[in-house]
Amino acid sequence: MSDWLLLGLDTVYAVRLGTGGEQTVVRVQPTSELYRTARELYGSAAELTFRVGESAPYTGELFFGRMDVDAESLGHMTVELRKVLYRERLDPLEGLRYLLFGDDQLFLWHLPGAFEQGLRVRFSGWESPVLGVDEVVAVELEGRESDVEGRVVPGEQVAAMGAELMVVAEVYLRATRG
Repeated sequence: MSDWLLLGLDTVYAVRLGTGGEQTVVRVQPTSELYRTARELYGSAAELTFRVGESAPYTGELFFGRMDVDAESLGHMTVELRKVLYRERLDPLEGLRYLLFGDDQLFLWHLPGAFEQGLRVRFSGWESPVLGVDEVVAVELEGRESDVEGRVVPGEQVAAMGAELMVVAEVYLRATRG
């Protein structure tokens, strides 16, 4: 069993949580209306976690809230794997790195190390780059500490891909080391 944070509404992304050595981002398609209904009810920044087995078809349970604290089961569902967008073994000594992905909604995901964090972001300004639905870009943010206190917070602007990103909401945060 593993836990995946589901993000987005029209295009749905799944980020594998709590991985010790490999980070994975995939594009999925829920086969029922449960996910869409939950996303519309709880909003775009709500933590919706899919606890699923390791083999296709990917059938599991959808939860609202923190899995380790107060998660509430919303029911069972199945997702179809559309495409693996990013899979990489992580080197904790590489420094502070984020992944930028999304189309109708953009997400900035901090690769696990001292902390794991997911943010909803938007480009600011007229000259904003466009990401494709299956594009994942590794981004390094300068001037950041590699601990949880150095993380990006909602309302902050950061530079990426030659443009400014406004952090709209924090959708996930978990300190993975003391």
